[in-house]
Amino acid sequence: MSIAAGLFLLLPAIYVACDSYPSNIIPVLPNTYRVEGVLVKDIIRNTSTIRLYYQRSDSAVNSAEVTYGLDTLICDDSLYGLAMTPAGLLRFGEDTLQVVDETLLDFKFVGIVADTFSIESVVPDRREKLSFETVSLSWTGADSAEGYIMAAVKKGRAYMEKGYSQYVSSQVTSETFNAQAFTVDNVPTNEIDPGWYYLFIYTYTGIPDSALSSDLLPVPLPGQLGDNIDLDELTGRFGTILAIEFDSMNVVAE
Repeated sequence: MSIAAGLFLLLPAIYVACDSYPSNIIPVLPNTYRVEGVLVKDIIRNTSTIRLYYQRSDSAVNSAEVTYGLDTLICDDSLYGLAMTPAGLLRFGEDTLQVVDETLLDFKFVGIVADTFSIESVVPDRREKLSFETVSLSWTGADSAEGYIMAAVKKGRAYMEKGYSQYVSSQVTSETFNAQAFTVDNVPTNEIDPGWYYLFIYTYTGIPDSALSSDLLPVPLPGQLGDNIDLDELTGRFGTILAIEFDSMNVVAE
């Protein structure tokens, strides 16, 4: 068993049931299981959301019992979900996600939502970027965070699956935006797209699913990281994202 290092731990609670069969009958191959999920705590919109997709032998399963802490996720069109308002109903720190599939499978994750943090500085501090200037952010470190994500989106386009985001290269608490964050269609070779931008920092733990979180965040994740669950019969990914604060910058075309 190998699991990516981090704060999400898979407990050894997997049970697979199979019936005996006559020797002249070819046995059915064991079931394989996959989970893909995310927890987003968004202080900006004051909501917390958990989403999880679960499948058995490449088919979606709608009858599993999925819980996070003491709360039950509801299945709607093959997607298990839970939304909480205000966001504080989902506490910071550790809790357990559990998926029970009849007598076939029972597995648990112990995960952590990173602690609160804040943006300390924005450069240029006058909140205006000229064409030759770069934009950088500094922020306080968040306890339990495994990594950070920077994001920028033009005013009026947040939470519309638009904008630019990038993973911070390491456990640092300051970083510079790539130039394409402020170009037309976020293409590096395109011209600057002037106007006011919102600037965001997220923390994450585990491996959040980018597709399931894309409409829950001000700006979608930069891309999908690899799985953090890799067992004989079970693969997949699950992680958390905390979006807590933003700033702004006026990008000027000269």
